[in-house]
Amino acid sequence: MTTEQTTYRGSAAPLNCACPASAHPEPGEVLIDSLNPAATVGSAVHAVARVMVDENMVPDIDAILQPFGLTPAQTSEAYPLSFAAWDFWKTSGAAFGGGVETEYELRAGALSAHLDVFSMPFNDEDEPDLAYVLDWKTTRLDLDYTAQLLFYAWLVVLRFPKIKRVKTVIVFLRDRTANIKEWSREQIMDFASEFEQRVMRWDGRSYTPGGHCAYCRRFANCPAHAAMVRHTVDSLIELPGPGVVPSVFDFTPAIEMYQRATAVAKLVDTFKEHVRSAVEHAGGELPGANGQNLKLVPSSRDKINAALAWPVLSPVLSREEMAECTEIRKGDMLKAIAAHAPRGQKAAAKDAIMADLKARGAVETTEFTVLRVVQSKPETKEITIGD
Repeated sequence: MTTEQTTYRGSAAPLNCACPASAHPEPGEVLIDSLNPAATVGSAVHAVARVMVDENMVPDIDAILQPFGLTPAQTSEAYPLSFAAWDFWKTSGAAFGGGVETEYELRAGALSAHLDVFSMPFNDEDEPDLAYVLDWKTTRLDLDYTAQLLFYAWLVVLRFPKIKRVKTVIVFLRDRTANIKEWSREQIMDFASEFEQRVMRWDGRSYTPGGHCAYCRRFANCPAHAAMVRHTVDSLIELPGPGVVPSVFDFTPAIEMYQRATAVAKLVDTFKEHVRSAVEHAGGELPGANGQNLKLVPSSRDKINAALAWPVLSPVLSREEMAECTEIRKGDMLKAIAAHAPRGQKAAAKDAIMADLKARGAVETTEFTVLRVVQSKPETKEITIGD
């Protein structure tokens, strides 16, 4: 089911491959973008990273962030993500060779892609047969990004027929890790064939609802999503009461039920975001039935500055009592330690401090588990971005 109006974007490829119906809204269908404050931070960090790559140096970050109107909290979030991008580029950027392009646009018919970084390194004697594509990620969604990278690679070989290999690099700035994978032309065209068959020639009937529905602009009107929500809610209503542990065999298959429940939870969160936005646009209050209104009620919480409070509290509280009401955040502490260490010795300084704290019994480690859907991935080389 293709139309002349249908276009396919690289950034949407993971969702399109998970459910081809996501690429084919009905004519006139209302499409809803999720409200995501993190997207503003992501756009700002991408702007900083672009200048870092173009100029091969750390720019005036404040000047680049200023037009985005970030809150102080968002600015504090954007800075470490920006420096994570620089840490990767200063150690690995040379591999991209000369002629590096940023914010590179590629189009071929109904296909389009926006590449954060693109290059075709070559020497004077040889035509290039290898291209590099890099994608910065400031957040890590519950999606398999392989389709996005292969989509980019597909457009590269369409645009530059002499390219036989594409090396894709996806940098997760928040995790400070990078996944690197080299794709052959055969692998790329296999993906292209499958994308054309499943997505571009969608049969108009087959839907694949699941956790990815939370990222789809069609979620409000998608019939499969609505049916999945109804089925999931009905199943949740039938759960046994508190204190009774149901068997996983009550949810067959268990992983599918978990993914559906996750999608419903995200749908509820998205709905609440839109309601809050509606209340804000209405001036802070929306009238309802039975004399009940939805209102943004002012609230506040106090944050005590430890440095200023210390001389006030130390004469009153014992050392043990001070420790009970004081928390040292590991991430902030290690960031401060690294700031005092010479270049190239930051990791060692942080390791030494942590070792000393553990030896003194100052570190209490809590073990816990996180329930996640783990998906097998193609073989990639994962590196940790240096300090």
